[in-house]
Amino acid sequence: SYRLASQHSENNYAIDPGNALFWRANVRRLEAEALRDAMMSVSGTLNLEPVKGSLVQNLKAGEVGRNGGIQSLKSFTHRSVYLPIVRNYVPEFLQIFDFAEPSSVIGRRDITTVSTQALFLLNDKVVIEQSNATAKRLLNDERLDNLEERIAGAYLLAFGRTPSGSELSEVRNYINDAIKNGQSPETAFSGFIQAIFASAEFRYAL
Repeated sequence: SYRLASQHSENNYAIDPGNALFWRANVRRLEAEALRDAMMSVSGTLNLEPVKGSLVQNLKAGEVGRNGGIQSLKSFTHRSVYLPIVRNYVPEFLQIFDFAEPSSVIGRRDITTVSTQALFLLNDKVVIEQSNATAKRLLNDERLDNLEERIAGAYLLAFGRTPSGSELSEVRNYINDAIKNGQSPETAFSGFIQAIFASAEFRYAL
């Protein structure tokens, strides 16, 4: 049999360190499309409705590429399964996280872990926009009465769990220090959300 959880067990590890008997799930990184959808789901900006028609079909001749028309794909809010892929233009987010080459037949994608991926999550405009949207979503939620509840809400949205005592304390101190140093509450909270998006727990199916 196999298990879906990936938690470590000293007893099981002593018997089967290579996980040949599948006493835990193997950790795997989310594909580019799933990572994009996950961020948008957390921020509340993901459109779950099916797409009507094709964005590419509506572009005029000569517009695909650097000359403009493809810019409409950058504001595409539907799930990635509906994202049009133009052969000579793959969105940067997908390229960074090992999207398959559209002009080739690819049976299995490469899986790389490189510094550009971490830098992208910490600097890209789209990631920052999703972090800001998540911060607004939680700060404007009238059901949450204080900072601790908003931090817990972020953990539930991103990880499906509540933060530990030490995690809650560290995040609270980070946000309070950022505010003392002149950042607005929204900017400080957005920085915390961006750290969540860049974390291994968010990027990997644990």
